[in-house]
Formats: sequence, structure tokens, C-alpha cells
Amino acid sequence: MRPRVALLALCLAGCSRTQNIKEGETDYPRVNPHPINVVHLSGTVDPPIHVRSVANWSAGSKDCSYSPGIFEGASFLYHLQQSLTPIVSGVHYDLDIPVDGFLAGRCSWHFSGMTIEGAAAVVSGATPPDPPGTGPVDLYCRLSGGNYRCFAHPGEPRAAWVHAGITEITINLHLVR
Repeated sequence: MRPRVALLALCLAGCSRTQNIKEGETDYPRVNPHPINVVHLSGTVDPPIHVRSVANWSAGSKDCSYSPGIFEGASFLYHLQQSLTPIVSGVHYDLDIPVDGFLAGRCSWHFSGMTIEGAAAVVSGATPPDPPGTGPVDLYCRLSGGNYRCFAHPGEPRAAWVHAGITEITINLHLVR
């Protein structure tokens, strides 16, 4: 009976992944060499704000998950973030987001949204709100802890949704002192 208990303990300790996917691992997504689903994000930005954005990608298969705490029972799908660099000219910026920038592969990788200056500004979703926001979205940015945090005023759309047919979104960033 003791060997079975030892085998069960080993399996509990080693049969479940406890960390998110890392670059170079087998299931890490491969870049799509020919993306065709591209959303163009543009807008204006008040100086001295520097536009920074990060695209978020998630696995869609339960086989591609990890459990940071073995006995907690919670598991999370693999996910990753990718910095995107906009083209800035004066107060205008442009950024192309390759929504199909990674091949789906075994894990069914998909674009799951992006942040711009710390605000959830562009969200991928199968069911957008009614009516779906495509912009322009105005975000108001305040310096906080060395970074700008951007938010919408109450009653204004806080997000632009990426869904079938959307190819352009406008997001303007305004400085609040």
C-alpha cells in the first residue's frame, strides 16, 4: 500500500504544471508569418504622455494551463504579453495590431486584448456591448507612481471592442493635471 501512496504524492507534486508558458517551450505560440486580420489603432496624445501598449494573448485549450498552487485547485490558461511600438508623429500616433499575429497551434492561441498606458483600451470579444464601441474613445491620463494611468470619464465608453468587421479604432489620450 505504501508504494501507491508514494506514487500518488509524486504525481501530485509533478504531474501538474505550476508556471505559465515560457518562450522556447513546445506550446509557446509561433508567430504568424502572414497575418491578415489587422486592426489599425490611431489617435492623438497630449505631450508629455508617451504612448505605450501591450497586446495580450491567451490559450484556448484546457490542455494548455497551469496551477500555481497544487492544492488550491485553481488553474489558469497560458497567456503572454507582447509590447507594441506605435509610430508617433507630433501629437498623432498609429499602431497596427495583428489580431492573428500568432498561429493557433495545439493551444488555440488567440488575441485576448490590449492595454494602452495602463488602461484596458482595446478588448477582444465575441459579444461586444450594444452598441459596440469602435471609437473615438477619449481616455484621461494622470501621472501616478512614475507612469500614466488612463481612464474614461463616467458615462463615456471605456473600451473599443475588436470583433468581426472592425478594422480601425481611434483612441485619444488627454493629460489631466
